[in-house]
Amino acid sequence: MASKNLWGNLAELQTVRTPRTILLEQAQYLSEETQGKLIGSVVEINHDLSRALVNPLAEKMFYIEFRIKVPALNNYTYTLFSVEHGINLYPANICVEVHPEPIVCNNEEAFEEKLQHFFQSKYVRDILGKLISQVQ
Repeated sequence: MASKNLWGNLAELQTVRTPRTILLEQAQYLSEETQGKLIGSVVEINHDLSRALVNPLAEKMFYIEFRIKVPALNNYTYTLFSVEHGINLYPANICVEVHPEPIVCNNEEAFEEKLQHFFQSKYVRDILGKLISQVQ
């Protein structure tokens, strides 16, 4: 008996911009805007091993760190913030060391808006200025 495709046409699946994709775009902008003095990077972290041991059916969470690497400082790397979300992408939580609670983003628009506010904050601009000052 011949097998047949039970999946249907997978080319018709709807795809969306994930928080990871948005962060990768912003990492690229940072690298370009600083002419490579600062390199933005997005790193996926696996924090689910201990959770899986406790409850193997618990939703797997995605953990992403946004890092800034400074090639001229022996590749010094600074973790600016992290993001966590489930398979549904939103809500996504932006976790920043200086904020006691995560910044909750309920959709893509809110995620971009809150990222923009954070990236343009005095806190981030001070960090970027200090990093760039050390390579000039």
